[in-house]
Amino acid sequence: MRRVLSTMILAVLALFYGYGAVLRALTMAGQTGFDWAAAPLRWQLLDMVYLPLGLAVAVALVLRPPLGVALLWIAALGQVLLYTLFRDWVLDVPPEYLPTKAEQARLDRLVAFHAVSALAAGAALWLRKR
Repeated sequence: MRRVLSTMILAVLALFYGYGAVLRALTMAGQTGFDWAAAPLRWQLLDMVYLPLGLAVAVALVLRPPLGVALLWIAALGQVLLYTLFRDWVLDVPPEYLPTKAEQARLDRLVAFHAVSALAAGAALWLRKR
């Protein structure tokens, strides 16, 4: 029962991180209405790091759960740090790229999502090892 629950948690997390990677790829390809090629360089670089990391998390959570959890923790910690401690650096962009209040609230929800994901992944790994 614990292994089944662990597998379900990891599968859901894999879907979320896979979905995030697909959205990032679509944004980079200009398919979301955002002109990625004109975006600030730091945002482009972050996308180029987090796209393969998100894909790696999604695949590894299914095929190699301990590795997937480790990668998820790296991705989640990076996102939490970027949008808390380094938020001013991330948002030090030309005025036309500054997020609205609604977009800033979305960033706060993403921080919470990544923190909860890291805890859920750790719990799933713990359940798997018991």
